[in-house]
Amino acid sequence: MKLKRIFSVLLCTVMIFSAVCVNAAGVYILKPLDQSNGEQMAEFYDAFLKYVMSEYRYDLTREELLEAAVKQVITDHPELFVEFAKGSFNALDENSMFYTQDEYMERFQDVAGVYVGIGINVFYDEDKVILGEALPGTPAEGSGLSIGDIVVAVDGERVDGYGLDKVTSLIKGEEGTNVDITVLRNGVEYTYTVARAVIKINPLTYEIIEGTNVGYVKLSSFNASSAEVFAATMTEFGKKGVKTIVLDLRNNVGGYLDAAVAIASYFVPDRELIVSEERKPGKMSRYYYANETDYKFNSVVLINKYSASASEVVSSAIRDYGTGVLVGQTSYGKGTVQVAQEIRSGHYTWMTVAEYFTPSHTTIHKVGLTPDYIVTNKTANFDMSTVTKYEITRVLSVGCTGEDVYAVKERLKALGYNIEVNDVYDNKTADVVTSFQSKAEIFPYGVADITTQLKLNDVLSESQVEVDKQLERAINLAKNLKVK
Repeated sequence: MKLKRIFSVLLCTVMIFSAVCVNAAGVYILKPLDQSNGEQMAEFYDAFLKYVMSEYRYDLTREELLEAAVKQVITDHPELFVEFAKGSFNALDENSMFYTQDEYMERFQDVAGVYVGIGINVFYDEDKVILGEALPGTPAEGSGLSIGDIVVAVDGERVDGYGLDKVTSLIKGEEGTNVDITVLRNGVEYTYTVARAVIKINPLTYEIIEGTNVGYVKLSSFNASSAEVFAATMTEFGKKGVKTIVLDLRNNVGGYLDAAVAIASYFVPDRELIVSEERKPGKMSRYYYANETDYKFNSVVLINKYSASASEVVSSAIRDYGTGVLVGQTSYGKGTVQVAQEIRSGHYTWMTVAEYFTPSHTTIHKVGLTPDYIVTNKTANFDMSTVTKYEITRVLSVGCTGEDVYAVKERLKALGYNIEVNDVYDNKTADVVTSFQSKAEIFPYGVADITTQLKLNDVLSESQVEVDKQLERAINLAKNLKVK
């Protein structure tokens, strides 16, 4: 009986340190661990800690065991510090990151306004990297990549489970090289080849709506130059008698808080609160107030589900002070504040330290902003009457000129290809035609033969385009806006 008990205890101990399964006869079979399997070893380590705590004679906590283990491993293997630090940050929220120096510099090139990449906004949601809007004039524009695409592979490497920074580092690279990006769209995977280039972000485009005192501003990001170019635009608008701004923050995922405060100041009374940062108990909260500006404007702000962070700070301040209304779809809901800190090892922490609150002291985190006017854009077949009609009578190649060349390039532009529309068939035109032919599954040789031109018409006439009902509604509201 005593021997049986000893055997039972030994069996229990062995089972903790082995993989256990049961065969069809109900007999336990002990299999050795695969010590090259990280997931299996992590589960085993968890069981090991439980065993030690349950059998050790004296009181012991899991925290004490983990602390001793980490200290010993880093003492013996200091090169593993980064791995331990990154692992620790897994316990923090999704917006907190630990960076090596190279990772940090690469990560914040985007916000600084200059980097080597393809020129498209990205963000992280529910463990997926999602594409935002392509920046005008960049390789991503006209590449075929679309807003809302989920990145599933880069150069053939699957990125399931990868964080935002790892995926963006794969997309970036050496100037002049190509990158293959595979995306998931409506349940189907598509792969696009895009050239890398030096991206100099101009975050703003603008115009005055003809026949009105309404200005339109499209702001793609709150980067290092946003406040300066926005201020110059507002001065120009003010001198030209503009009273109301349609501020388009759709697909703007945020950036510098200082830029958001500077931009919001044109819509908020001088020295009034724009946003507050509330930190944990015992830490001092911070408050940001409107700057004095030469001009103040009323506004209609366009937002959608990809408007986040700084975009939401500006939008909420405008609405809280009654100087404007929001149009579009509910925003993303990113209401936390991250701060970068270089540490003694030369690495960087990017850590959530506070939560944003609007002037009315409401939170937007994981809630977002619901527009005053909810408007959904529509899709429709492309209107062929908006492009030049022409007779398809000749084969077009490098050196050709004429109205038919213009019409072909016009159609390529309408399909989203990055091409200047004129009547000259140059090498750039041949490259774009080759790209179209490849996607249309016809022989790709850069010559716009009769078959290619007919196919171009067919594809364009069957394509779906977005009808921007949101912008249309915003402009109509801006013409007659009455605010308190």
